[in-house]
Amino acid sequence: MREPRRWSALLGSMLMVVALVGCAETHAPRESEATEPATWRLASFEEETITREGTTPLVVERGMIEVPAVRGDAASGTIAVEIFRFRRQPDAPADTPPVFYLKGGPGFEGMQPLLERPGYFENTLASYLEVSDLVIIGQRGFGTSTDTRCPDATEVELPPTQWLDSDARARALHEASSRCRDHWIAAGVDLTAFNVSEAAADVRDVAAALGYQQILVWGSSFGAHWGMVVVRDHPEIVARAIFNALEGPDHTYDMPSGILSSLEGIAAEAETSPAYRDRLPEGGLWAGFARQVARAEAEPITVTVAHPETGVETPVTFNADAIRDLARGYRTRPIWRDLMPRWLPDLYAVATGDLAPAARAVLNRGGWVWPGAAAKYIYDCGSGISPARDAVRRADPAIAVIGQLESNLDAACSAWNSDLGADFRSDFETDTPTVLIHGTWDIGTPYQNALEVEPFFANGHLVTVEGGSHGAIFEAVDLVDGFKDALWHFAKTGDASRLPARVTLPPLDWSTP
Repeated sequence: MREPRRWSALLGSMLMVVALVGCAETHAPRESEATEPATWRLASFEEETITREGTTPLVVERGMIEVPAVRGDAASGTIAVEIFRFRRQPDAPADTPPVFYLKGGPGFEGMQPLLERPGYFENTLASYLEVSDLVIIGQRGFGTSTDTRCPDATEVELPPTQWLDSDARARALHEASSRCRDHWIAAGVDLTAFNVSEAAADVRDVAAALGYQQILVWGSSFGAHWGMVVVRDHPEIVARAIFNALEGPDHTYDMPSGILSSLEGIAAEAETSPAYRDRLPEGGLWAGFARQVARAEAEPITVTVAHPETGVETPVTFNADAIRDLARGYRTRPIWRDLMPRWLPDLYAVATGDLAPAARAVLNRGGWVWPGAAAKYIYDCGSGISPARDAVRRADPAIAVIGQLESNLDAACSAWNSDLGADFRSDFETDTPTVLIHGTWDIGTPYQNALEVEPFFANGHLVTVEGGSHGAIFEAVDLVDGFKDALWHFAKTGDASRLPARVTLPPLDWSTP
C-alpha cells in the first residue's frame, strides 16, 4: 500500500489555515474556460498511481481546486476542495457527459482510503466508466477538502445510561456544538462557507476547471439533496440527473410517519416468514412494541444486567421515550437490506417484553458526546426545515410510537445558527431529464419524499423499488434483470423509456429470533 502523497495533506492543511482566515487571492481564469471571470483556481491536478493490496495498481487523476469560501464575499478567502477523475472505458460513448457522482452524508472525508481497499474500485466505481468519465468531488469542510473537525476539547461526558434521557442528550449535544463553533470562530473561520448551496457552486466550478460544458449529476441521499441544488441553481451545466433515496430542499428533517411506514413494511414481510409467523406477540410485532411503550408510560421499566466491562449487575431504566428510541434498532439499524434480518431480533425482543438485550447495548455505548466535524451540522442545519413542514412534523402521530426522530438536529441547530432561509427550501420546477429511484423500506430518507418531489420534475421518471432500502438503486441494479441496462441506457442517452415505474426485489431470508 502506497504512502499518501505529501502534497495532498500539506496543501489541504495550508489552505485551511491560510485561506479560511481571509487571505484571499484573485485567481484569473483561462479564457477558454469561462465567459465571466472565474474565482476558482486549479491548484494541482495530475495523474497518480495508487497501489492496492492484492490487486493491480489504479491510475487516477487527482487534484485540488481553490474556490471562494463564500461566493459574493471577497473578504471570505478561499478553501480547497479535492477532485478525483477516472477516465471512461475505451468503448464508452465519446459524447456522453461525465458522471459527477456526489457522495452522501454530509461527511465524505476523501477517496484515498476507499481506493486503497481491495475491490472497492471494481465493485463500486468501475461500472460508471461504461458510461463516461467519472468525477468525484470532495465535500467542503471534511477531510481532505478543508477539514473542520471539532477538537477533542469540545467533547462532553455523558454516562451511557444518560443516553436514555433525551433531554440530557440534547443538552450535551448543544454544549458540544457550541464549544466547536466557538473554537472555529476564534480561529477566524467563516462558518457560513459550509452549506449545500456553496457545495453546489463547487460542482459548477469543478466542471469548468476540467473543461466540461455539461455533466450528468448522480447522487443518493444527501448526494441527491446536493444534486437537486445543482440542478436548481446551475441548470445550464446539467444534461441529465440520476437521484436515489431522494432528499429534496425541504427534506433534511425526516417525517416520523414516513420512517414508521418503512419499518412497518419490513416487519410485515418478516411476520410471514417461518422464522417469525408462529411466535409473534398478539397483534404482531408493532402492536407488541406499542404495548411496551404504553407500559413504560405508566411506569418506567428497570432491567438489571451485567455490565459488559465490570460484570457488576447494573440497573438500566427505560421510560417511554427510551423505548421509542429502540424502534430503529439498538444493535443494528436496517438502513440496508442485508441488515434488515439482523434488525428484526431487536424489534422482536422489545415487542415480546425482553429489554435485557437493549440494556446491554446501552451499557456498551461510549460515555462521550462529540459533534464530529463542524460542517456536519452546519450543512444540515443550513438546509433546515420550513415552518410549515416543522408544524406537520411536530404533530405527526407516529411520534407516539417511534418518537421525534430529529431531536439531535433540534438541539444542535440552535447552537450553529446556519439556516439558509425560506428561499432555499422552496419548491422548484425543472425540465432536466431525471431518473428518481426510491425504496419503499428506506429508513434513511422515507419513500414519501419521492412522492413529494416527483411532481416538480417535468421530465422525471420515478422508479419505485418495492422492498428497497436506502441503497435501492444498487439493489435494483444487482437483483432485477435488465435494470442496469435500462439505467445505463438513460445515463448514456437521456432516454428513460426502458425503465419500469416499479420493480420488486426478491424476498429476504429472515433470521430466527
